[in-house]
Amino acid sequence: MSRRHWWHWHRLVGVLAALPIVYLAVTGVLLSCSDWLGWSRQPVYADWLASFYHLHRVAPQQGFQHQGHWLTQSGEQVFLDQRPVARCQSELHGALWQDDTWVAWCGHRLIYLDAHGQLLEQLHGVPSGRRLGQWHGQLWLQGQTGFRLDAQSGLWQPARPPAQILWSQAQPLPPALRQTLRARTPLPGISREQVLQDLHSGRLGGRWGVWLVNLTSLLMTVLAATGLLGWWRRRR
Repeated sequence: MSRRHWWHWHRLVGVLAALPIVYLAVTGVLLSCSDWLGWSRQPVYADWLASFYHLHRVAPQQGFQHQGHWLTQSGEQVFLDQRPVARCQSELHGALWQDDTWVAWCGHRLIYLDAHGQLLEQLHGVPSGRRLGQWHGQLWLQGQTGFRLDAQSGLWQPARPPAQILWSQAQPLPPALRQTLRARTPLPGISREQVLQDLHSGRLGGRWGVWLVNLTSLLMTVLAATGLLGWWRRRR
């Protein structure tokens, strides 16, 4: 094959591989910077990505209400109406309004928020229970036994709950709020870094995406080989 034919094939392969190579280069550079950008910790919300990953976002159905305001949980985020106000990695067991303050029960801690959702304080060491309630300005927990929070010491003391306690109880969310919170619910287990990895490898496009990346790698090999052979023949 003449030198002219070598360079013809080299240029042809270069044109075919140009866009895929740029795609792989850009996604590769972004992937190497994902830790610096914080993408390994940032969730993804896009509905079109949910279809690619065959995931279905579950919107919160219930919340805790006081005078038209709602405290609810979506993923690990606690919302006051439509605003994120705190994080809760476990289930939000209960919430109530006490002395102009929201008290939210998250795992083994209580989260205190003002009327605007600003964090006031957190109380750790909450015993296991099923319901959170209040009576005469005191907080109570009901489980296998009852507990009363001592306001002076901040400790839970075993006690029998009175029958008049007002227990917090989740209620169905309004449809408009439920739809808004659904849009703010991240895809479970998917981060921006994961999406970038799947873009770079072609997995996000399924079988055809992987084949395209493999074909691009093959074209890059052919491009390097034709360039090297063309240079060697020119040297001769």
